[in-house]
Amino acid sequence: MTATKTQSAQTPAPAGFEPHVIAFVCKWCTYAGADLAGTSRMTYPPNVRTIMLPCTGRIDVVFVLRAFLQGADGVIVSGCHPGDCHYTAGNYRARRRWILFRDLLDTLGVDLRRFELAWISAAEGAKWVKTITAFTERIRELGPYEAMHKLAADRSPPPVPPATAAPLTLARSSSAQPADGRLIEAVAEALNAGKVKAVIGWTGSGTLRRPRPAWITSAAAAGELVAPGSWGNLARLLKDPALRSVTPLGIVARMSEIMALNVLLQESQLDPASIAIFAVDSDGRFLGVKDAPAASALVAEHLKALPADRLVGFADETCGT
Repeated sequence: MTATKTQSAQTPAPAGFEPHVIAFVCKWCTYAGADLAGTSRMTYPPNVRTIMLPCTGRIDVVFVLRAFLQGADGVIVSGCHPGDCHYTAGNYRARRRWILFRDLLDTLGVDLRRFELAWISAAEGAKWVKTITAFTERIRELGPYEAMHKLAADRSPPPVPPATAAPLTLARSSSAQPADGRLIEAVAEALNAGKVKAVIGWTGSGTLRRPRPAWITSAAAAGELVAPGSWGNLARLLKDPALRSVTPLGIVARMSEIMALNVLLQESQLDPASIAIFAVDSDGRFLGVKDAPAASALVAEHLKALPADRLVGFADETCGT
């Protein structure tokens, strides 16, 4: 395959590197072909994780991008041969989309050497083995997809902050405004005093032109906090079960986050004693450190003060969804 303008020069893969490959496969042909390879005791690299679709016509470019952003080093799409689709024309649609996908992914800067389409029928177990082996070897030679992994890390922090973390040195996005000084002081004080082990908030982004979620695990890093603006809801990051070992935990929360936290608390997904809420308004003004009941009362007061015609759009305005 000829490298495009967006594909960087190949660098040697690190020793011991094993690629993560995601395969979106047709339920009726390729998945059955992979099953045939297994029952026939054929061997191929265990690096591939298959995701079964009813038809390759269901594939969407979002699936491919999300696979890369969640750690895949290569993505392959495979289904019935053209003319043999269980749904008559699904694979023809997939083939047309493949052409559009390649142009779109190339425009976005995705390395097209890491993305492939293959037609494999239910009787072609050997072809599945050959295709997966060749694709895995190609990705192994290319090495880890560091550029996409860096972008993924910048979009959302890991589910559990590291035990020790150096102060953040990220380039602040041009549109990000520094956080309220009182918020920075409160976060630093809570971390220094051991009242919380980590605080989830917003920092500047080196690759995105908007703030990004980040774990603050030291008082020095608190200075990197920025105003949240109108971006997504941080409460979604607290649903990971691994966070149960990171307590007590703090969160910089607007009214939208506090409302989401109330739902998680009511469903017993969070322990109210393990959460410290650094409440801010939609403009980033610090409102104080609150426990769950006090934060709920704050939201109730805020909602009472809103005109009736603004209540319907309140969630969208504060969550940025």
